[in-house]
Amino acid sequence: VFYSGERAKSKILKICEAFGANRYPFSEELGRQAQMMTEVSSRLAELKTTISAGLDQRNILLETIGDKFEQWNHKVRKEKAIYHTLNMLSLDVTKK
Repeated sequence: VFYSGERAKSKILKICEAFGANRYPFSEELGRQAQMMTEVSSRLAELKTTISAGLDQRNILLETIGDKFEQWNHKVRKEKAIYHTLNMLSLDVTKK
C-alpha cells in the first residue's frame, strides 16, 4: 500500500496492527527495491513450501486414520454394547 501524508500513515498502521500484517519500508533506490523484492519473494516461497509440507503430512495422517476407521468404529460399538449390558446388571444382593 502506497500512501502520502501522516493521517493516512496512522490509519494504515492501525489497520496493519489489527490484522497482524507485516510492514516493509520501501526505498527510493532501484537496487534496494530489487533486493527487497527478492527477499520477500524468498520468504514467500519458503512459507509456501512449509504450508505444502504441512498439508502433505495432514493428508497422510488422514489417510491412515481413514484406513483404520471401520476397525475403530466396530471396536467402539462392541465396547458400548458390553458396557450397556454390564450397566443393566445389578450387583446389589439386598435389592430384588
